[in-house]
Amino acid sequence: MNEILTNGTEIKQRIISEIQKANQNIFLAMAWFTDRDIANEIIAAKKRNLNVDIILSSNAQNETVKQMFKSEN
Repeated sequence: MNEILTNGTEIKQRIISEIQKANQNIFLAMAWFTDRDIANEIIAAKKRNLNVDIILSSNAQNETVKQMFKSEN
């Protein structure tokens, strides 16, 4: 069973690493996006002129990150 369980910190660092390594596109679909560090990495990727497409569910938990993304275009 331990092979199935994961450490949230390791996953977060892997996601950030993959965003930083991206060189063309980032496609993201999430039900709840609540991590500010990952959001900031996505914004940094957009500033590196990557194509970033995001689909988020329309629930209250996503409003903060939606505003972050909108304010950064």
